[in-house]
Amino acid sequence: MIFNMRVHFDLIIENGLFFDGTGCDGTHRHIAIRDGQVAQISETPFPKGIADSYIDATGKWISPGFIDL
Repeated sequence: MIFNMRVHFDLIIENGLFFDGTGCDGTHRHIAIRDGQVAQISETPFPKGIADSYIDATGKWISPGFIDL
């Protein structure tokens, strides 16, 4: 995935096991958040320097808002 370095995100969650709510098995993904919403989902890591914050979610699950605790 090629990124324009002018692209900017508030948060990137890296290396998490992503579940999309369809019932499929989880896959390792990298999630970019902008203005409180998922902006992009990537199979490959995002380049450093395009987000304000980074979270390493290695060993953790990531899911969109379909889980309401």
